[in-house]
Amino acid sequence: MSVTNGHGPASSRTLKPPSKNPSGSTNINGCTNSKGLAALLGGLVIFTVFIDVYFLTSKNLSLSKFNIRHRQRHMGGYDKVGKHNPSYLSKMTWESKRKFAFQDEDNQHKLPVLKTRNKETVSSKQEFGRAPVLKVFEQAGIPPLNNTVIETLPTWDQIVRVIGPKPVIGGLDTCEAFKQSVPAVERMLGSSGMFNTGTNLVTHLLKNNCKIPERVEKYGIDASREAHGMRWQVPWGKHSPAKYKEEHSTEKAKAINKEWIMPVVTIRHPYSWMHSMCKNGYTAKWRHGFKGQNCPNLKPRGQWNEVTTKFANGRMEYSDSLAHLWNDWYKMYIEDAKYPRLIVRLEDLMFHAEETTTQICTCVGGEIRTDRNFTYILDSAKADSPGHDKSTGFIQAWIKYSKPMPPGGNFRPIDYEAAKEALNKDYMHMFHYDHPPPGDEKDAR
Repeated sequence: MSVTNGHGPASSRTLKPPSKNPSGSTNINGCTNSKGLAALLGGLVIFTVFIDVYFLTSKNLSLSKFNIRHRQRHMGGYDKVGKHNPSYLSKMTWESKRKFAFQDEDNQHKLPVLKTRNKETVSSKQEFGRAPVLKVFEQAGIPPLNNTVIETLPTWDQIVRVIGPKPVIGGLDTCEAFKQSVPAVERMLGSSGMFNTGTNLVTHLLKNNCKIPERVEKYGIDASREAHGMRWQVPWGKHSPAKYKEEHSTEKAKAINKEWIMPVVTIRHPYSWMHSMCKNGYTAKWRHGFKGQNCPNLKPRGQWNEVTTKFANGRMEYSDSLAHLWNDWYKMYIEDAKYPRLIVRLEDLMFHAEETTTQICTCVGGEIRTDRNFTYILDSAKADSPGHDKSTGFIQAWIKYSKPMPPGGNFRPIDYEAAKEALNKDYMHMFHYDHPPPGDEKDAR
């Protein structure tokens, strides 16, 4: 199996002369004093000029302030020194908000993206590094975020370092053989994968975005997604090992030709996967403490800790440890299976969702829907499936899974060393998974 990395003028004001005032304008004999009258008239003129100048100046100042506010608004809520003007941003149209600003969930305070920020906010370099992430969130229909949330997001550089720049997909070399052997109108995709590896996520991505044109033509545009070729799982059960293909069929898939199904197998970094199995092991059973305090407990006292897993029809499978279960389950698809299949990483379904989904879809001759934008899955796609815990939100998942693996994998030293010993090095290399660096024993849980 090959793996591919792939504003008007101011109005004038006129003051009327004051009414005749007897004080200071007549002498005690009732005769008019011409000098006093001249002085009075001169004072009135000076007073009038003073008043006119005062009001005119006030008008100009008011007009100046109005112009400044107008320029602030025209600049998107910021004046020439970058002073924030939220009173304007609250009146922005929805289109402007989508283009220029992210906001709180309560829609009360808006913060523009890629604008000059004060020193308490993220640097422009960090902000630019998050621009691709924010673009994905916008495409996914996530409401604009406030600055506090944005600062917690990973940069795209960080995602590339941890996950990789492109999807890593195994089995793309089997696509042509599948298309040559299966008529287009009969082709289907179905998910498969170990517990906690994203089987529901890949199913929802395909059902919402992929179609096989020949099947749409045959069954009609209003037919079910299954009729359009996007099945919920492979006929032998999505969690069943690959060898069950010839030995088992689910109740609703007994009449389906299994050769017409392209399995889409999900895989996950084994350290992250083991942590999830410690929280919910489903039908896998092994000794790891009453409350899981010793999990994964791979090799206690120098002996491998056997795992028993129940699959379809109550069949039991045995592995030397939880790490060996990861090896054993994927070996059947990587090495033993002689039929077309794809193996995709959960990490790529999260961080490279559109590109990964497109490659899966086109592998079988399908097409990505063009009548609407690509549909992202904003939760872990488990909410509508029985047996699953409450799903992790889209944003929280991006924050959590973009972080580098902690030293020692956050395992006890004994489990870290056992994992390095047990996990198949070829499979890890094939899917670009690395062991985390050693941890400090005193910091281990």
